Amino acid sequence: MTPESGDPASSVPRGHVDWDPESISVDGNRVTIRFPGGRPFNTDDPCSTQYTAVVDEQPDAITVKVESWSPVPPPGVELPQGCSAEGYERYVEFELAAALGDREVRQG
Repeated sequence: MTPESGDPASSVPRGHVDWDPESISVDGNRVTIRFPGGRPFNTDDPCSTQYTAVVDEQPDAITVKVESWSPVPPPGVELPQGCSAEGYERYVEFELAAALGDREVRQG
């Protein structure tokens, strides 16, 4: 999946996000995972964040890794190391190829 907004080519990876299995909601084949995160993505804000769900759908379980991305800093400027995740409610959504059924959704 691609980041929730913005262009991946204009983003740099920041790592992955831990999420609580209790934060999952399912509507048909659409799965939503909610978690606290950083400010919404804005190309002018190097501390803003967008999120990507990397989904591995198997017959017995779904494994999801939520990755975080920030805008590419201007030339000659390093990505700030002091950015915080203020606790904005953020989420990733994805479609399953088959209904969830009794499969477990695991953190990747």
